[in-house]
Amino acid sequence: MATTGYPPNEAPGSRAAVGIRRFANDKIAEAAASFLPNDGTWFEFLCECGDLSCRALVQMTLGEYQASSPGSVSAHKDTERTATKDDQSRVSPPPSRM
Repeated sequence: MATTGYPPNEAPGSRAAVGIRRFANDKIAEAAASFLPNDGTWFEFLCECGDLSCRALVQMTLGEYQASSPGSVSAHKDTERTATKDDQSRVSPPPSRM
């Protein structure tokens, strides 16, 4: 059996998807920081799950995003939790397709 070089359960391109989305999220954070102070305002970041078809958005403060590691901004873990004062991360539904 031929190996793909990817860990089990990891689709080809998923690492690239995470990297590209992290790059885009970094640009979102840079733009947001240049316009608004880090005052707890929520911003929408791209889900970094690695699924090439995922279009979900995750709402986080700049501080939460800056404290996150690449690949950890995901709309698919703990989606049942409710936002609290200490944990303001929320998941937005994926944008509708036209």
